[in-house]
Formats: sequence, C-alpha cells, structure tokens
Amino acid sequence: MNSILKTGIVYNMQNILIVKTNASGDVLRTTVLLHVLKGNIFWITAAYNIPLFPNQYPNLTLIPLENISAEIFNLQFDLIINLEEDIDLAKRVSVIQTKKLVGVCWNNGTLDYSSDAVELFDMSLISKLPALQATDLKKNNKRSYQEILYGMLGENFSGQKYIIFKSGPLTNRSNIGIEKRVGRTWPNKSWNGYDELISILKTEKQAVTVFEKRNQLRQYLDDISQCKLIISGDTLAMHAALAYEIPCIAIFNCTSPNEIYDYGILRKLVSPLLLRAFYKRDHQTEVINSIPIIDVCKEVEMQIQTIQ
Repeated sequence: MNSILKTGIVYNMQNILIVKTNASGDVLRTTVLLHVLKGNIFWITAAYNIPLFPNQYPNLTLIPLENISAEIFNLQFDLIINLEEDIDLAKRVSVIQTKKLVGVCWNNGTLDYSSDAVELFDMSLISKLPALQATDLKKNNKRSYQEILYGMLGENFSGQKYIIFKSGPLTNRSNIGIEKRVGRTWPNKSWNGYDELISILKTEKQAVTVFEKRNQLRQYLDDISQCKLIISGDTLAMHAALAYEIPCIAIFNCTSPNEIYDYGILRKLVSPLLLRAFYKRDHQTEVINSIPIIDVCKEVEMQIQTIQ
C-alpha cells in the first residue's frame, strides 16, 4: 500500500488514525474527512460522541478515548491526524507507529504541530507565534475549518457534507427548533433575546421546540432532525442542522463566523462586538445583548418564507 500524501489526492492507505475527541460540534464537522480518506480508518473520540456517527460506516472503527485498546499501539499506520491540542494525547500518539503524522505531536518534550498543519494551529492556543499575532490570524482568517482541514492533506474542499447518525427518513419537519443553551467554556455564545423570540413566534402561530437535555445524544439529534428551521448560537445544534441539511440561523457573538462553512443553508448573524469578545471566556452582558431582536425576527421571517 502506498502511504504518500500526494497533492490533491489522499490514496491507497492501509491504516489511518484520526484523533478528535472533544466538543461534539467540532467532532461532527471533522467527519468531512471520511469522504477523502481511503483505507481502514480508526477514530479516537470521547465515548459521548460515538452516537454522532452512523451505526455502520465503511472501514470505520470508533475507539472511545476512555478505553483506548492496546491493539492500536501494535498497529502500523500510514497516517495519523491528531487534531487535539492536548499534552497527554500527543504523548500517547507519539508512541504509535506511523509513516506520517499531520497535526499535533509531542516533539523533544514539548507540544508541537506538523508543518502541513500550520494554517490551523498557528492561530490556536498552542501556536508557536506570539499570542497577539495568533489571535490576529484567527480574527483575519477567511477560510472555513473544512477548507483548512482538507488543505492539511493536500485536498481541495468542495462542500463535502458531514457524516451523521440518522434514525430514519428526514420527513414531516414542522417545528422551529431553538437551542438557548451554551457550554461553560464560551458563555458569550448566548443571546438574551431567545425568550422574547419564542413568545413572538408562538403569537404568530409557529410551532416551536425549545431543545432540552436528553438522556441520550441520539434523542437530541432526533429532536433536531424533525425541525424545519434551527436557531442557535455556534453550537452542536447548528452543526447538526447543517448535517441534516436543515436551514439554520446562528448567532455569532464571540467565535469566528468565517470558520463555519454555510452549505448554502446557514444564515449568520454577527455581533457588532464580535472582536471585543473574540474567544473571551468572561461573561459580557453587553455582548449577549448586542444583536437586536428585530434583526433575528427579520431573518426568521425570510427563512420561513423560503421554506414554505
């Protein structure tokens, strides 16, 4: 088997390992790699993310991070793609036999990344550049995560879709789905207008589903898949909507809207205070109030008219 990364073609590899473990939305958008990687693909991810994937996908073996099989360390890989900025994972990956590693590695006692992954990690928390320069790179970046990811492999991204679990045919979509919740890491992803928006939509006789925590991730995915429109921040709900090809509106208060590929169905509402709150972890009330309710209502109305 040939294990070379040829420009524009990733081909004839026997064993490939992907390491993308946390942040369910990020794991989901990384599934676009499955369209171009050919061979036996092993994917290390957190156990809670495994339900994101179809029950069966050709030549794909999912490995829970919490229980990495010893067999992995005995395999010879043609390619490892490590996308986690994590010291422990980098150390563990560094002892696996591979002909090529793309992404994060452990190099001479420090966290490092390969030269073909510079575009992604130069603007990350482990950037080799001064912090302000790395932040400026991220602020000024115009390329989507998928474009950057494909570029790391010498491929050209052309709109390849997410791979996601589907419980059945995606039909009878009627409700507008709203995800009000955000994780603790980025509190400014929130928006203070959701309750007022829900009240307005109900007054207009629109059926609304406000997503809640479910016992199983696939139940949550089913809730999303049954909606005709999704409104959220830059969250898993947005990524799942894109995966299910559901029109969606996403509010960007503190994360990069340019890194999200819209697939022709995502409308982005960007805070005028985006750069002030850019990847800041402290809660800023002015930021989560910065997008007027009228702007969101106008966008929802346009989307509903398009859907109908």
